[in-house]
Amino acid sequence: MPASTGDGPAGQDRDQPRPLPFRPRPAAGETTASYVRRLARANHLRPGYLRRYLQDPGNPGQVRLDWLAILADRDQAAVERALTAPHPGPRLRPAARKQGKIALFTEIRQDAEQAGLSVRALADRHGVHRRTVRQALESPTPAPRRPGPPRASRLDPYKSVIDDILRTDAASRPRDRRTARDIHHLLVTEHGATRISYSTVSNYVAPRRPFLPPAAGIPSEPPRPYDHGMADEAGGHVPVTRQQWDEHMSAWFERYARPRWAAAEPYWGMWCIPQSWLPVLPADPAGADAVELGCGTAYVSAWLARRGARPVGIDVSARQLATARRLQGEFGLRFPLVHGDAERIPLASTCADLVISEYGASLWCDPYRWIPEAARLLRPGGRLVFMAESTLARMCLPEKGPATERLARDLFGLHQVVRRGSSGTTYQQFTLPHGEWIRLMARCGLVVEDLIEVQVPPGAANNDFPEYPDEWVQRWPAEEAWFARRR
Repeated sequence: MPASTGDGPAGQDRDQPRPLPFRPRPAAGETTASYVRRLARANHLRPGYLRRYLQDPGNPGQVRLDWLAILADRDQAAVERALTAPHPGPRLRPAARKQGKIALFTEIRQDAEQAGLSVRALADRHGVHRRTVRQALESPTPAPRRPGPPRASRLDPYKSVIDDILRTDAASRPRDRRTARDIHHLLVTEHGATRISYSTVSNYVAPRRPFLPPAAGIPSEPPRPYDHGMADEAGGHVPVTRQQWDEHMSAWFERYARPRWAAAEPYWGMWCIPQSWLPVLPADPAGADAVELGCGTAYVSAWLARRGARPVGIDVSARQLATARRLQGEFGLRFPLVHGDAERIPLASTCADLVISEYGASLWCDPYRWIPEAARLLRPGGRLVFMAESTLARMCLPEKGPATERLARDLFGLHQVVRRGSSGTTYQQFTLPHGEWIRLMARCGLVVEDLIEVQVPPGAANNDFPEYPDEWVQRWPAEEAWFARRR
């Protein structure tokens, strides 16, 4: 470095630069910024320090190549040839230019394919970190931004007290539960929380209350007749479905409840496909607030609870929920079970990281009602996962009898599907064409990330759903799983 008469660039004698101790050779085609960075790091200098020292006073955006050649102890002409030969160098990006990250990733991938630039050269050209370049080369879609660590709050020392109050209230009737104002008054008078405002307590209690089960040893409130909140405008299908499940369908499905609760590995659908083959659950749901829509006996919620999630199960059938509560006691898992309708969910908005449904809301509820409700529950970046019979299967399934090789229904206008059981009972179910599913979720702020058209693995048996013969499912998917994320 040149002789110095001060502590920083302003104190240096800028008329007498000297060669640096370590002088790496400039690579042919390397950018000036890249070589200045390598030269600085080889001599244990900050790259920004060296760039400021080499800045041309007459042209602040340029580096003085004559000084750079002296510091590198090389001929100036040779340095200029090496740093300008094969490619035109970094492309200037106007400061006022605003560009979406997806467009940036597209440009980086195009430059990598067409010009064959290295990661460092791409970073210099686009003015981004090398980590961003690697992300763009791995995937054209940017990963969602991870939330930062939560900031400390004055409420932190009192959260355990509030949670204990909410757990105790969870076993009480709604009219007997303490309000946020009651809890705030108790904190001030009994715990000396004089610096905590009412709004802080209210903002903590409102989204927290639905996710706290009753304290251990306190039974949850038994289900009462569900005579309000039904979304019965579409021909009254919700009350009809509730009656069918409570009166006879629950008895048939209860035999599956305990084996599924006891399963070490989750399994899915009519063919009981294991999670290792069909990954429906997130890889690591620990700590996530989850809502299962149409939970039935709540075995999916039980799988989530064992993996560290905080689930809430919602179902329209009181009999199904009674079975779920019995199994909660048997297996020692406690989480809230709500007697409610997935088309009008009695939970606060943005209260969940995961909303999931396996043949619950995804089959028995109107998607034009339950999809907006699921989107309302999700926080930004939260995931919606649901599984049901495939659109193709529903088109090949006549009103009665097994699926055929011929289309039995029209694709256009596909929405409410009527099926008749062997007893003559009529069941109202729902599905949509794939394009309409995608458009509906997009209108609700959901981005589809994946669609798995399930292929039945070899050796899997289906003994309980004869409407899909083995020879049919060997050729076409009878089930599909959708994965979407909240913007």
